[in-house]
Amino acid sequence: MLCSSPLMCTCSSEGADYGGGDGCDSGCDPRGRRLLSSSSTKMDMDELVLFIQTLEAGGWTFPGMIYQARGIDFHSVLKETRFRPVVPIIQWLSAPLVPFYHHQLLFPLGVNGTLLSPVQEALGWWRVKHNPSYLTIHMTREGIEGRLRSSVSKGYDFQYMGNIRPSWILGTLVTMGKTDFSFLSWHCQHVGVRLFEDVARECTAEQMAKCPPTDVNAVFPKEILPWLCLLCQKLAMLGLVLGTATLAYKLLNNLKERGAKRDATEMLVGM
Repeated sequence: MLCSSPLMCTCSSEGADYGGGDGCDSGCDPRGRRLLSSSSTKMDMDELVLFIQTLEAGGWTFPGMIYQARGIDFHSVLKETRFRPVVPIIQWLSAPLVPFYHHQLLFPLGVNGTLLSPVQEALGWWRVKHNPSYLTIHMTREGIEGRLRSSVSKGYDFQYMGNIRPSWILGTLVTMGKTDFSFLSWHCQHVGVRLFEDVARECTAEQMAKCPPTDVNAVFPKEILPWLCLLCQKLAMLGLVLGTATLAYKLLNNLKERGAKRDATEMLVGM
């Protein structure tokens, strides 16, 4: 027997079961129990799909979505270390790394900070402890994953305010989940842009009064324009390959020259 919120069941150390207030028992979905018993905010692909399906079944509509490129906030990471005085310099030096920021999509789980009934039921017991405000979907080297977050990190972003149905996310999510991570052809930016544009196309196909823009290159901040970032990434990879090849070539030539000098020296000694 499954609970009405199968993703969000969990067990205490004493073996008692807790869920969304509907008497979850030992028949709850084991994937949901694994998610919460570890107090993790992370969902693997199966858990993410199940969570979005639960929201769809409950009639939930996201009030918008945020596309974000996020780098390292050195002010937060180094504020309690001896490097604190030079943090502004480090942050400034990291500016050229914008094309290599991590890209993700965030979907608000509430309206004006309030979690409505469909979201509360899908989250169940978990919300009591963590009170998340956003569902984050992004690509890692292990694959697509979801995360429940209480706030938005600093970064470059594009915010769309308007209804987003969970069903518009599911189809693309399942399709993309079959593709493995690749530094060159399929990473976080590819996934983020593809999901954003597919959601926009699904909205347009249903002839909604308001939809996200389908051409992200026309609306995203210039620092994270997909065509520019992807070009920079490819040029950087090309430079890395050429640099490595050049270094290897010079090293081999150096070894050959040393070998030739050694042979010449041995010949002179032999005379």
